[in-house]
Amino acid sequence: MKRFTHCNNCGSDDLEWLSKPHTDSDVQDGRLRLNEVRTIYFLACHNCSETLQFMSEDQALTFINGAYFK
Repeated sequence: MKRFTHCNNCGSDDLEWLSKPHTDSDVQDGRLRLNEVRTIYFLACHNCSETLQFMSEDQALTFINGAYFK
C-alpha cells in the first residue's frame, strides 16, 4: 500500500483517514442487518477534498495489527 504524505492534486499535507458505512444491498436504511453493512476507509485531503486512497475493512485491520504488534 502506497504511503501518502502530500496530496497529488494540490500538494497539501493536510490529509486524514476517514470512514463511511457502505452496503451493496437494496434494503432500505433502517432495515439493514449488521452483516449487510461494511466500512470503507479512505484517505482524503482537507484542502481540496481529493480522495487519495481507499482501504477495505480487512486491509485496515491488517495495517493496524502490523503497526500494533511490531
